[in-house]
Amino acid sequence: MFLGRGPLQGPSHTVAESSSSSSPLLLLCSTREDLGEVMSGVLAKFAIASAVMWTAPVAIVYGFYYQMIPGVSQLSSSTQTLASGFLAVISINLVIGFYICMAMKETPHQEPQPDPTFLANAKASIDQPTPSQVNDDSHGKGKVE
Repeated sequence: MFLGRGPLQGPSHTVAESSSSSSPLLLLCSTREDLGEVMSGVLAKFAIASAVMWTAPVAIVYGFYYQMIPGVSQLSSSTQTLASGFLAVISINLVIGFYICMAMKETPHQEPQPDPTFLANAKASIDQPTPSQVNDDSHGKGKVE
């Protein structure tokens, strides 16, 4: 459920507050509510595609078996079986192709943002000299050539 918290109002759960073992999808969303919206959309599309993937082949086989499709009664039983099976497989492949196209056309909900804690730690580690640099500098200052 989206509570209307935007970037100006402050998110209730930011990515920085999440653990390092959080899902990659959470990194694309600024709040857990956004993740819920994304997941509900994904689940709805998946449920629809799954339902069509089950019903289309069953409807095709049913239509061939009870001769509801025009011209089927003129075919032999083995031809009806082959045609219904072939069309059922084609219908499943069409649903899968349509589902893939929907997934590829889907735009990201939000641009991925790096974890602020990670960025702060990375900048701090870059600014800190390594122990070998400290030792080299201390030895170099004492010698005058």
